[in-house]
This record gives sequence, structure tokens and C-alpha cells, in this order.
Amino acid sequence: MIDIEIILQNLLDYYDLDTLSQLADKLDVTQPTISKWKSRGSITPIKKKCKDLGIYDDIFKEKKKTHCFGFDTSLMDIKLNLRAECQKYGIQITTLKNKRLLYLLEHIALEAEVNKQTQDLEKDLIDLFFKYYPLLNKDLFPIKDVLDSFEKES
Repeated sequence: MIDIEIILQNLLDYYDLDTLSQLADKLDVTQPTISKWKSRGSITPIKKKCKDLGIYDDIFKEKKKTHCFGFDTSLMDIKLNLRAECQKYGIQITTLKNKRLLYLLEHIALEAEVNKQTQDLEKDLIDLFFKYYPLLNKDLFPIKDVLDSFEKES
């Protein structure tokens, strides 16, 4: 099974982009469309878009790499195996490249836990989410369901 996070990261890497908003512009779709694909795990529309753009093989059929044990495997397989192993041992991984933001988010989360304010922090972050995704309707977008689904998958 192909992981939606890996595919989106492959697209970001392919175009050398940092945000899903930039990717939406590049793919000529709206940012909420990409968010819906991501939250639903919808790979088929991404495959279709990649075929239309002529980049399907670059994203989904990566060149074979030789594994350290001499076996041929794709980069996609390596990423999926690594992700599975990290989940198995409770190791959290992130695709967040901006280390300054990562530092801030980690320290804010730790402080909120110490002060028993994680629910307040979650509410504040949800407000920020909608601030930076202005096209999403706060009353219609099922953010709680998306968060619950993400929590179960992680």
C-alpha cells in the first residue's frame, strides 16, 4: 500500500517546494483539494494528475536502488519500510523541513503538557490551521475527524 504522505512529499521534492499550497499551484488545483486528498488518503486523483502532467513514472515508479544487502528495491519501498519500522518502535518522524518551526512547535507542545493546557493549545492550533487555509470553511471542514483519523494512523 502506498502512503499518501510519501506521495505528497515526493511531489514536493520533485518540484522543490515547501508547502501544499505551492504544490496546489503547480498541479493547477486548489489547496483544499490537496487537503481533501490527504485527509481521505485519495491516491487515484493524484495518479491521474501525475499522468496528465507526464510525471507519473517520476513520482510512482522510482528508479531501483541497491539495498545494502544487495537486493534491488525502490526508494518508495525503502521509505515505506522505514516508516513502518518507526511506527513499530514508536519513533515519530516528520516531513517538516523548517527546523525553527519544528523547535517552536515541540517546545510549545511540551510546555502545554507540563501546564496541562494541551486542549487549549489544540484549539489555538486549529484556529491557526484555518487562518493559513482561508479557503476552508471552519464550519464545514471536519477538522476533528481529520485529527482523530491522523491520531489512529500514527
